[in-house]
Amino acid sequence: MIWTVLAPGPSLAEADLSRINGPTVGLNLAVLSPHRLDFWACQDPPQKFETVWGTMSKDQRIQAPVVWCMDRNTKAWNDLGFRVWPHPDAEPEFRSWAGLPVANKSCNMLGLTILASISRCIAHGATQVNVYGCDMTGTGYAYGADRRNRTLGSWNSRWVAEVGTFDNAVAEWAQRGVTVTRIPA
Repeated sequence: MIWTVLAPGPSLAEADLSRINGPTVGLNLAVLSPHRLDFWACQDPPQKFETVWGTMSKDQRIQAPVVWCMDRNTKAWNDLGFRVWPHPDAEPEFRSWAGLPVANKSCNMLGLTILASISRCIAHGATQVNVYGCDMTGTGYAYGADRRNRTLGSWNSRWVAEVGTFDNAVAEWAQRGVTVTRIPA
């Protein structure tokens, strides 16, 4: 089964998403993509995304994609009126994923929205996960703004850690028979 993950990198705005078929997960600000989403994955608390949900009515929130969030943020998302499916760290079948190799001790498998989301896709039957907008280079997002006003240096130090962790996870998933492809590669 093929799943699609939309990350919020700048290339997402230019990506051809017309052939996506199957379950689709939008990470963080990728929820602003015009493509239909089944799930919205956010590790951070809802306050970080107030620019997204702040203008939504109660009806729009209940019709929004189901939020995949960390267990500690479940109540906050529920209180805002979203349908929520807590983060895999609270679900036994995901605990084995936490042991995947990492490139940097500060980046663990379930601590990054992209890796936790891909792990969840795999646990739900994905044998192939196509990832758009996972640039891991440069600055900014395809949709929305970086409210932290990070410098290029801080973005680059983030990508050094995350690229290694992502590559290690992709290799581990390949050993388990799952193909994860960043588009464009």
